[in-house]
Amino acid sequence: MTTHTLRTWTHDLAFKSPHYFYHSGTPAMVCTWLLRWALGRTAPNQARSTVSVSSNHDSPTAISTTPEAEESQEVQEIQETQAPSLGLLPTELILLIAELFTAADAICLALTCKRMYYILHVQDLARRLDANATEILLCRIEKDIVGVSYCVVGQKLAQFTTYTLLRQHLHFHRHMTTKSNGPLHINFGLSRFYFHWCTARLATNYQILGPQHGLPASLLTFTYDHQDKEHGVCWKEVWAAKVVHGELFISCIHTVFHGSADAGTLQTYLNTKGIAICRHLEVGGGRGYRVRVGLPTNLINNTGHYDIGWCRRCETDWETSVESTERGWTVTAKTYHGLGTCRSPHDPKWHAMASRYKPPFREVPRGAVKASWEKV
Repeated sequence: MTTHTLRTWTHDLAFKSPHYFYHSGTPAMVCTWLLRWALGRTAPNQARSTVSVSSNHDSPTAISTTPEAEESQEVQEIQETQAPSLGLLPTELILLIAELFTAADAICLALTCKRMYYILHVQDLARRLDANATEILLCRIEKDIVGVSYCVVGQKLAQFTTYTLLRQHLHFHRHMTTKSNGPLHINFGLSRFYFHWCTARLATNYQILGPQHGLPASLLTFTYDHQDKEHGVCWKEVWAAKVVHGELFISCIHTVFHGSADAGTLQTYLNTKGIAICRHLEVGGGRGYRVRVGLPTNLINNTGHYDIGWCRRCETDWETSVESTERGWTVTAKTYHGLGTCRSPHDPKWHAMASRYKPPFREVPRGAVKASWEKV
């Protein structure tokens, strides 16, 4: 076998997807191939013929080769070599393979056994990792370690428990900064709900990777009550989350109550504060980067008002209502948000939800987000 042939095999392998390489047993297959060649057996692409011997009392022993016999023996040998001894593979071949891999792939190969670890010098390989390669590597390792989740802020695997999630208001671990800029968190207007991508990933990990690798979305609940004594207004928001078909959805019920019959005061309050539907729409307010939606111009004589809509810049559906009772005026806004699989903070759905200035983006029709929320 020539070095060129060997490089061709390893080159084909090196450009397979990272997920295939790390989780399909490919290192074992490569070692099986090269181990046979190193020990003087036939090359992987060389035709192999096997011998079947049939005995007949009336004739001499007959020797024949058949495709069925060849295939049967090949399957048997593959089964016998599913866990080959990597110690028998020459060091030169290991280094040759590693040269064609990315740093992340080479580290995965190095982690298959101690000999690989020492030959490939993992510490030297780690110095070649950039931010993107580090994310790829940590996301692979995350699948095999119980109780940790990938943190994009610290570029590390962070431990999680139910206790830390609840105690730190939906933050399961400490970050280098209290609040990260960019598409790493979701916060709508004056809402006290602050949702980090690391926490969102926990919920989808629970369903995609298994219960030991995440936390159920039912834990991502948040309730906030606030009284504005100056305006006589009570504000309450109740948040919930669920995972549907591997994607995370969150929903909130905003309730603004004014205990007097003075609709004008409530109207003024909403025009000043506003209820953020998402980062692009709000009830009342109408700041420069949002669009006013959901309420009549004047609350007086509009009891029973109901309206629905959707955002063209992110996957948000909403509905608003106005009700007048003997106790006072109540304005209710229900919102439904699709956040995607949360595999990356640059996922289009998450990025659209977390970014204030975003060109129109919508992969589902009007009302589809609410319908998905109500499925389960």
